[in-house]
Order: sequence, then structure tokens, then C-alpha cells
Amino acid sequence: MSRARMSMGTALPLLGLGLGVVLGVSVAAWPQPAGADAVPPAPESCPPGYIPVTSHAGPQCVLKPPASCPPGWRGILGGLCAVHVCQTDANCTGRDDLRCKPAKVCIHEYLQEWGWGASLPATRDDRSLFAEPPRHFSPPRKVQKPVDVCADDQACPAESTCQQSKVCLPAGVDRPGRYQPPKLQPPPVHTDPRRRRPPLMPPT
Repeated sequence: MSRARMSMGTALPLLGLGLGVVLGVSVAAWPQPAGADAVPPAPESCPPGYIPVTSHAGPQCVLKPPASCPPGWRGILGGLCAVHVCQTDANCTGRDDLRCKPAKVCIHEYLQEWGWGASLPATRDDRSLFAEPPRHFSPPRKVQKPVDVCADDQACPAESTCQQSKVCLPAGVDRPGRYQPPKLQPPPVHTDPRRRRPPLMPPT
């Protein structure tokens, strides 16, 4: 009887230790949140007119948002202007005299199966670069992306239709201006000086 008790007393700590190891492995193997996914650091410096950014695509130097967009447009990363859509005056940021006014906008509607991060802004222009890994949407999300303002003398770009919407306009302006995207040079290639290049192999 004493041997049985001694064996049981010896086995219980070992059993507890085994459970602890199993639980520790299980916790370590549990999937981590997507937000914990690491990205490389942004470049330490960029050429004039560019700003450092980073994402899962790697560190980059991108053009600053332009400050001279037409009325109804706003500057975004990459040196471009995007239609400044809104729902209320509170969405019109950047200037104190902006008001959310009715306007006709070319809208591209599509279903999105893959996106970025846990939550997405209303338009793709609000998320130029992403630090979160891609995620799958089930069911797919319906996205309405403004691509241009409607013009009386020409049709909307392909895969978009002219719809009634609202854009941010200065107090004394009732119609958005026209915007022609510039022909931009490719962004400068960023090389990390801390990353060692593989040694060159001698010719065979």
C-alpha cells in the first residue's frame, strides 16, 4: 500500500509537469493576431520631395501628397490627387472653409474578396500603404471607389458610372474642378545599407 502511495505521489508531479509542457506548446502554437505581424522599418532618409514609408511590400520612398489639387480633390501619397468624397462637413479636413456639397462623381463598384488589416476605410485612397497582412472577406465586401468627377463632354472612365454623390468644396465653389494625373517617374529604389549582399561566386 505504501509503495502504491509512493508511486502515485511520484507520478502526480510528473503528470503535472507533462501537462504544463503540453499547455505551453499549445499556447505558443496558437495563432497570433494579424496586427502582430512585423514589417521592416521605413527608410532612414529619402530624396527631397519624398517621404519614407513601409509595408509588407518593403520600405519605400514615395512622393509627398501634392498641395495644389483642384477643388473637390485632395492630395494622397504618391504625388497624386483623389476625389475628396464626403458624407458631412466633418469629413472635409485640410482646410477650414471646405463644405460637403452635392456633385456627380464617376464611381467604380466592385466586390472585394481580399483586403488589408482588421478594418478598412471607405475608399482605397485612404489606405495607400498597409502595415497589416492581407485578409479574406467572406462574404465579399461591396466597394464604391470614386475615380473621377463627371464631365458633360466625356464619359466616365471604364468600369465606372456617373452617380450622385458629395465632395468637399470651398465655401464659394459649387462644382469640382478637373484633374489630369501627371506622368510620374518611377519611385527611387530603396536599398537597406544594413542588409549584406550575398558574395559573388567565381565563374565556373
